[in-house]
Amino acid sequence: MKFCSHCGTRMEDKAAFCPNCGAPQTRQTAQGGYNTNAYQQPQYQQPQYQQTQNQYAQYQYLEPYPTGGLMALSIITALFCLIPGIVAINKTRSINNCATYEEQQQMIRSVKIWCAVGIAIGVLAIIGRMAQ
Repeated sequence: MKFCSHCGTRMEDKAAFCPNCGAPQTRQTAQGGYNTNAYQQPQYQQPQYQQTQNQYAQYQYLEPYPTGGLMALSIITALFCLIPGIVAINKTRSINNCATYEEQQQMIRSVKIWCAVGIAIGVLAIIGRMAQ
């Protein structure tokens, strides 16, 4: 007599299926072990790992740009004309967040342009008020 490999029910040696649960049974070999040909183990593939590229490799270390003078100019611009001054202040604060040197230089030029426009508008407004 042998036992079901699935539920443990006692059954005849020649039974191919368990009379209780219906599970297929493997045949025993002459040495008393199980026939390994009846069940094939699933074949697993080794995972393929790809070397990841460093996404930050294109960035270089930039020395912090001293923004004190530009911040003072931006605040003076805000006194002459509020909107260009606020834009210049925000751009001055983001200068040291740039990824490349070229982007940093472009941001500095942008701050200077906003300051020049804001001061020019402010001066024109003062002259216009004096003329009245």
